[in-house]
Amino acid sequence: MGRKRLKGSIGLTLPFVALLVLWVPAASHAAAAEPSRAAAPAPQATTNAYLRFQKLAKADQLQVAIASFLNDKTGVRVDLVGAIHIGDKAYYDALNKRFKDYDAVLFELVADPRQAKDLAKAKNRKESTITGIQRLMQNGLDLEFQLDAIDYSRPNFIHADMDPKTFDQRRKVRGETMFSLMWKTMQEEMARQRQGHPTPEMSPWDLLRAMLSDNRSLEMKRLLGSQMIQMEGTLAGLDSGEGTVIVNERNDIALDVLKKTAGAGKKRIAIFYGAAHMPDMERKLLKSMGYRSTDRQWITAWNLPKAAPKVAPKPR
Repeated sequence: MGRKRLKGSIGLTLPFVALLVLWVPAASHAAAAEPSRAAAPAPQATTNAYLRFQKLAKADQLQVAIASFLNDKTGVRVDLVGAIHIGDKAYYDALNKRFKDYDAVLFELVADPRQAKDLAKAKNRKESTITGIQRLMQNGLDLEFQLDAIDYSRPNFIHADMDPKTFDQRRKVRGETMFSLMWKTMQEEMARQRQGHPTPEMSPWDLLRAMLSDNRSLEMKRLLGSQMIQMEGTLAGLDSGEGTVIVNERNDIALDVLKKTAGAGKKRIAIFYGAAHMPDMERKLLKSMGYRSTDRQWITAWNLPKAAPKVAPKPR
């Protein structure tokens, strides 16, 4: 009975972890994070819309999708570049290289649009409690933090998010807090379980094994990464009904900026937002904005090498 209760209590922390890593607004030893085509899936791949966890021979990999869309009428091409807010240095290096090729990169950050690019890179910026927790996760998991690693100073970067005043006002109108979102996510998870959908399971013994490992940060990432992708379906359920401020309403702001940017003559545009924002953005691009899907690639955010098997010494 005690073991079952412990297992459930750990499982209920996963929605909060997913909120932190995937779509809370942000105020290593890794292989090169080069994109791979979805047309050639690797073996033993568990795939969701914008996240997948690959179990490969030499390493496990948490990967994020980059989905491409074309508006045939205007000729505008849009890439939805899913983000994880804490990741490998190689992941952010690959994104920085990729972002050079766009006419415009629309980025998320709840900030005054006139100050957003400076705030993103400011060394002494005031950070929220949530960002502080993300930094603790970053240090504990031996990862990089998105705001530190991405070059927001590029001239093609355009702020595409709410300002803090609007964000707070909209949340108050809805009565939306991080804890209410966590509760809503838990309810969605339990509903999915009743409907027979798989839900994340993390036993205390799995957690203890990872914490006692010689490479604790690596094994914690492996454990969390394998669980986190199962949360994507649960998080997507928050789009039902009137949606949320933190996802749907901020997405609408980003897509309004997309319309203005495309109207200004930009033809190659990226939207760089947390991965859990992307299913809602994709639906709106396809259903109401005249775009069609053209391609989907995957980029490795967490590369988790496996230990080489121990070889018994040869007898002399």
